[in-house]
Amino acid sequence: MKMTIKKGFTLVELLVVIAIIGMLVGLLLPAVQQAREAARRMQCSNHFKQWGLAMLNYETSMKKLPYGAMHGSSADSWCSRKTKVNYPEAEQGAGQRATFVPLLWPYLEQTALFQQIDLKTVNIESQAQREKIPLYTCPSDRPGSWKQSATSEGTRARGNYILCWGYGDHEHNPIEGESQYYKAAFGNNRYTTLQEIRDGLSNTFFMSEVLLPQDDIYQDFRGDFMNDDCGCMNFMTVYTPNSGIDTMSCVGDEHLDYPGPCQTSSTTVYVSARSNHPGGVGALRGDGSVTFITDGISIDVWRAMGGIAEGAIVALE
Repeated sequence: MKMTIKKGFTLVELLVVIAIIGMLVGLLLPAVQQAREAARRMQCSNHFKQWGLAMLNYETSMKKLPYGAMHGSSADSWCSRKTKVNYPEAEQGAGQRATFVPLLWPYLEQTALFQQIDLKTVNIESQAQREKIPLYTCPSDRPGSWKQSATSEGTRARGNYILCWGYGDHEHNPIEGESQYYKAAFGNNRYTTLQEIRDGLSNTFFMSEVLLPQDDIYQDFRGDFMNDDCGCMNFMTVYTPNSGIDTMSCVGDEHLDYPGPCQTSSTTVYVSARSNHPGGVGALRGDGSVTFITDGISIDVWRAMGGIAEGAIVALE
């Protein structure tokens, strides 16, 4: 009688093949993740370039850089209540509340949004500011995120790209216990001309990144960049990227470790630049160029490049 021999894998052979496949996947996955992050970082860099081009086009048209934040003397905010700020009058109106974002809309191909607002009466709750624009967010974070409240009031788009406010607090004062303040290119109810940037545009930071809260309903001001209030549209060079403890209005105690360490007891308000890019943050310089700043940058260089007249002539590359 002729025996039929069935060909196939033994259990041991099958387990070996599965183990080999698992090892190959384990080796391949980090490479795939790195490639995806590289693509996200490149897209983030392109967003910076568009913001930079918009700022320089605005300057060409207006002969000055845009206000960082415009806050009328009668406009109410958490910041004015907390720090008893007596804001100077903005150019447009006493009740005005706005940031650099709507000012740049015409230069970001968002003329239709700009036409929906009146700069004399604009506030942070206009319908135009609820629109989610891809340019607002870095793909390494939470694209399309916004600040949401229980009612329609206060609902507006968030953004990862925020302005440099220099070495000091939100009100342009030295940090508590220190006497030094580095004036930045942007501020409250203040504009800057290019002639004032004596360090040179390539040696001056205009923008960097901030991480957004993990959920839209969190009442964390970081990245609420349509809002003229404290710590919403800006970062300060108090700490190097991805370090330090922010002081501002942030979510409840159970969430104070993300998007970055935060505490609310200080009378001053400052925010650190943060991102999900491994090892650092993206940054826009005044000449429109984009650079990647590592977490290990010298604190002295970081602070000096946040100012416009600190004698900071350095090579970052």
